Amino acid sequence: NGLTGTIPSELGKMQSLQNINIQGNSISGTIPRELFEMQTLRYLYLDGNDLEGDVFPRGVLGNPAPLLYMDVSSNQLTGEIPDSISYFSNLFLLNVIDNQLQGTIPSGIDRLSSMQLLGLQSNQLTGPVLEYPFWTNMTNLQFLVIGQNFFSGTIATEIGLLTNLNSLTALNNNVTKASDAFAGGFQGTLPTEVGLMTGLTDLSLTYQSLTGTLPTELGSLFLLRNLRLDFNRFTGTVPSEMENLFILDNFVVRGNELTGSLDGLCPEESGRKWSLLAADCQTDEITCSPGCCTDCCQSDGTRCEAI
Repeated sequence: NGLTGTIPSELGKMQSLQNINIQGNSISGTIPRELFEMQTLRYLYLDGNDLEGDVFPRGVLGNPAPLLYMDVSSNQLTGEIPDSISYFSNLFLLNVIDNQLQGTIPSGIDRLSSMQLLGLQSNQLTGPVLEYPFWTNMTNLQFLVIGQNFFSGTIATEIGLLTNLNSLTALNNNVTKASDAFAGGFQGTLPTEVGLMTGLTDLSLTYQSLTGTLPTELGSLFLLRNLRLDFNRFTGTVPSEMENLFILDNFVVRGNELTGSLDGLCPEESGRKWSLLAADCQTDEITCSPGCCTDCCQSDGTRCEAI
């Protein structure tokens, strides 16, 4: 398409309209408040435009739209996510990836108990996002995409209540290159309750400041296919329980302070081949035989070589 111009507020008068889809155009201006008060609107796709201003209207809404899906990713939206987000309790999907949003996540988000996909990546959001207790009300959540922001704080033990979560990705949080590692991001340990999230297929917590040992409970995540914990401060050895994760195909722990051998992840009798198994095995602290690890890196996680 090649649509330009702005979204007319008069669109909100079309009270039988259920779906607005003008994604991938060059629409500019702000999102009219009137759209959020349309009594039949369930699908709002405005992604891939040049929209500015607030992502949600501020203040009280008399009769909020019964939105199910809202995608405003890849625009130029600014400001904060307001508490008025709580009016849209029917939302299954909210995607605000690749904008310029700032501030913290409002507590009103805990009313979005139907939410299945929440995309916050590539903004300028701050605060201890994984400490918040409101995640305990979002037990239907399947995809949580929060990387490339400025989040901080610890990972709460209550995260284990997200048993339907399929993917948690926080890649490159707060940093843009290896030399910035440990500049911020999530701190503390990876809680043992992560082992309760048995639906996980993708767990990516790269470029954080996590410490302590890898919990043995990771070995309970039998559906896990991708596990990236590179550029943290983990110590100790890789738990032997992880040898039972037979469909795990990508495992990256370079840029940590781990020790021991990874050869248990590649028993000879299994003939297992990894798509990606990367660690700091150019040092004496951690070892990995050729044919097991795909990439061996220096102690700082950089200058990796295929083996």
